[in-house]
Amino acid sequence: MSGTRYIYQLQIQDFARGMPVASAGGAAIICQPGTARKASLFNPDTGAAIANPISLTRGNMRFATENTIATVDIYGFAPDGGFFVFRGARPGGDPEIPYSMDQVNHTAIIPIAAADFTAASEITTGLQFPAGALLSPAAALRVTVLEATRTIEVGLLSSESGGDADGLLDAMSLAAVGTIAPAVSGTPTLGALLVQNFATTPAVNSPDTHGIGATSARTITVTTSSGTVTAQCFALFPYIKPHI
Repeated sequence: MSGTRYIYQLQIQDFARGMPVASAGGAAIICQPGTARKASLFNPDTGAAIANPISLTRGNMRFATENTIATVDIYGFAPDGGFFVFRGARPGGDPEIPYSMDQVNHTAIIPIAAADFTAASEITTGLQFPAGALLSPAAALRVTVLEATRTIEVGLLSSESGGDADGLLDAMSLAAVGTIAPAVSGTPTLGALLVQNFATTPAVNSPDTHGIGATSARTITVTTSSGTVTAQCFALFPYIKPHI
């Protein structure tokens, strides 16, 4: 395989503490530069295709990409449950991803490209909120490649306890580029897990937090409307990381 792939080896590093974030857990989505499209990943030693997102090993990730991709953007959950973004990573470049284990306020930025998902089906992103996290209702959708008349839903895996496929974002429009805040009144597009209903006639809703329990739904899923093929976006979910 020598000469046919670019090899990356990266370690999440807490520079303030002067130590790697080397506990178990964590996963990251590797994207083509400047897009929400997943990069094709390979085992650097065998050349075999591997999954994207990639699981971390003691805060470390090692993978290869096609040599037609000069850099990658990385979005993921660190082993301690915080979220990190590392854009423009280069093969042979800086091997350390800066991070702070003391930071408790995070925003999960989930890259979503319709071409990476099956339309009209609930598809897992492969990323999970940490148990004990408290999700804020201040969620948003950043559309970077529009697709007229199409919508997207983001939630927690419906087959997990308390899961809801549109529980975080519900039928958000992909028809315009920009950052879109979900609605609570009228036809709500903020998912039911982030809304408290006070009355039904007339409907009175209020944004609400959502806690991730030790045994409740954690896996982030995406459902695009039928026929969605080209849209790209990033779902943004502020949350408080469990810190005790």
